[in-house]
Amino acid sequence: MKVEVKAYGHLRNHFIKRFGGDSIILDINEKTPLSELIDKLDISRDQYHIILVNGLHVDMKTELKEGDTVAIFPPIAGGVLL
Repeated sequence: MKVEVKAYGHLRNHFIKRFGGDSIILDINEKTPLSELIDKLDISRDQYHIILVNGLHVDMKTELKEGDTVAIFPPIAGGVLL
């Protein structure tokens, strides 16, 4: 099944270097938890602060579904995305 992953702030650079763009489509197994998807992206816990699935805050154990959109945001300091 396919899900879209979008990166924001400094994570955009990580995605562009690693995947060639700041938004990627990944083919994953059914019932893959969000935590497993994040592990596949090689993003450490200190690099992200907020992760939304289809615009909603969810638990890292949430199982992803076909067509989901995952948005990953880094920590923010002084009004600037790091």
